[in-house]
Amino acid sequence: MNNEKRIPCPYCGEMILQNAYKCRFCGSWLVEGGRESVDKAMWADEQREKCEELLDNGSWDDCYSQVLKVLEKAPSIQWAQEILTKLKKEKTEELLQKIDKAKISKPEKAKELALEILSIDSSNSWAKQYLEDLSLSEKKEKKKTYKRDIRNALKGKKYLKTIALCNQAVSENLGGSWVNDALVEVGESPRAFSNFSGLTAAVHFSGFWIVGKVNGDIAVLDVHEKQISESNILDFHKKKIIALVSSTSFLFGVSSDGFVSKWDKSLNLVSDFKLNVRPVCADLKNDKLLIGSLEGSVIVVKDDKPVTIFEEKNGISIVFYGKEKIHLVDLYGNLLVLDAKNDNFKSRKKKDLNYAGLSFSNTSFSTVDGSIYFGDKNFKKITLRSSVLDLLNIGENYLAAGHFGLKVIGKNDQDLASRSTLMIAFNGSDFLCYKGDNALELWSASRWLN
Repeated sequence: MNNEKRIPCPYCGEMILQNAYKCRFCGSWLVEGGRESVDKAMWADEQREKCEELLDNGSWDDCYSQVLKVLEKAPSIQWAQEILTKLKKEKTEELLQKIDKAKISKPEKAKELALEILSIDSSNSWAKQYLEDLSLSEKKEKKKTYKRDIRNALKGKKYLKTIALCNQAVSENLGGSWVNDALVEVGESPRAFSNFSGLTAAVHFSGFWIVGKVNGDIAVLDVHEKQISESNILDFHKKKIIALVSSTSFLFGVSSDGFVSKWDKSLNLVSDFKLNVRPVCADLKNDKLLIGSLEGSVIVVKDDKPVTIFEEKNGISIVFYGKEKIHLVDLYGNLLVLDAKNDNFKSRKKKDLNYAGLSFSNTSFSTVDGSIYFGDKNFKKITLRSSVLDLLNIGENYLAAGHFGLKVIGKNDQDLASRSTLMIAFNGSDFLCYKGDNALELWSASRWLN
């Protein structure tokens, strides 16, 4: 110790050791920060010895934990940073070797090891890329599983299961056009939609959706890439189309001025004639066109020859073919049945409804008070909260449209939409609906056919 270099104390001038922390004569601290700095330096020396001991003879975890404690208290200590870097490198190399062995046979284990690398070194690019690739692979496999399960659910007509699977796929960010297509098939999204003004009638004929307008146009629609547009106008009528009805062979258009047009499958005008009445509705059965007028005339058209078969003094609100007979509701709400005897029709009062008829489909009909009468159930009725503007039979159920929206009527009633719906048409698998806001929408009906 006597050989160590000595220097004078800058405060008292006494000779002291060159590396002294404190003058033993005057008590002055000779390092910046005083006693606190000395204590830190002494603590760091002790920790370094401990860390180096653990590095040589202890476990990796113990050494790693100890170095982290040192850096937490003194982040700028270089030797601790160097030891930490060395420990991270050793552990990362070890984990990479384990991943290489496990990634094929034990992918979940390999994933855990990659996450462990990132817990040690958050900037490790290899582990980040590996986990990203793994995530993409898992998503691809999940998407494949969802596609298969949704396809099988649709095939098995398990519509609610299809909807649940689609929603789950979307919640996991696995959606795509295939999910949207499935939701369209179960009636959760429209097939197509557009805006049209002034529509008054709609029907499906010869592979086309066809609509009538308030100005007398009969428009042939084209459905392409979720858009509905006009592809052709059947030009004949000049006044409001009050009905469009069709068979497999012919389409009939009836306008408010009494004109009737007949079109073939190629949409060529076959014949036309004028009735001297104001038509209010039309129905078709076995190529016999049935027309009711405001004045009370019931007219049957066969082979382009109109014949008035009955006159109702109270006028007509609706007239339609029942299962075997013609049914008529006059303007005062009387339900009449027309019996044919030797080509002479006589009316027989069936029921007093109190309200005029408004719409009909198959053997059932609605009245202006919101009631629906089912012909196949001896005119048993249900009453909705407002008028049913259009009624449509689809298999075992009915669709009811009105200012209340759109509703399925059947074994399990269901509200489909709350937006005002003015009219609906059906082609055996899909239905076209016209909304009060002029939206024309095409939907799948498969979910409600049975």
